[in-house]
Amino acid sequence: MRHGLMGIATIAIALSGLQACTPAARYTTGMNWQTEQCKGLADGDRRARCMEDARKSDYQSYEQERTAASR
Repeated sequence: MRHGLMGIATIAIALSGLQACTPAARYTTGMNWQTEQCKGLADGDRRARCMEDARKSDYQSYEQERTAASR
């Protein structure tokens, strides 16, 4: 039981840290995570496409596309 509470506390602390991040920082973190996932793909063509998708846009471009799509 005690071990489970430590896990819950760790998750709560991590999530509270995410709230302090700006949307741009969260976006960048997500793109960095995706890039790391791409590096693990064995197939070179798939890895290249994945990396291209991960680097497609910066936060400002993403936000402009998102805003335009919601109108």
